[in-house]
Amino acid sequence: MLTGEELGAAIELARLKKKVTKKKLAEDFNVKPPSVQGWVKTGRIDKSKLMDLIEYFQDVVGPEHWGLRPGTTFGGGSETYSLDEVVEATSEEFDELLAQLNEAKKKASPKSQQTISRMIGMAERGELDDSAWKLINDLLTELAKK
Repeated sequence: MLTGEELGAAIELARLKKKVTKKKLAEDFNVKPPSVQGWVKTGRIDKSKLMDLIEYFQDVVGPEHWGLRPGTTFGGGSETYSLDEVVEATSEEFDELLAQLNEAKKKASPKSQQTISRMIGMAERGELDDSAWKLINDLLTELAKK
């Protein structure tokens, strides 16, 4: 399984090998350039978009580049691969985590509300790495127990 950081690096390497700009990639995937920057920086990408991205880059990198293993058909090639657990967090999980942060913010002290607001802003801008997401998830798990 690739971590978010590894997936981001894999996307960037494939992009460089294909010699496509982030702007062109954004156009080809009908997203805004900051979305592509977020994919590269955090490795967080919707699984359906990731499948499309893998097919987009299949002429420059093989399935192993993405941490794929034998299993389910993809890409129409003679070999079959599975995308199981390539991405640590789907966009739905990301949205759920942000919703939990917003809920925690409502119950927090004013000083904690400021900190949570900063965390939400950083998350939305793609500025949190996997270790920060794990800490946030652990914090929310502890808060839910109270």
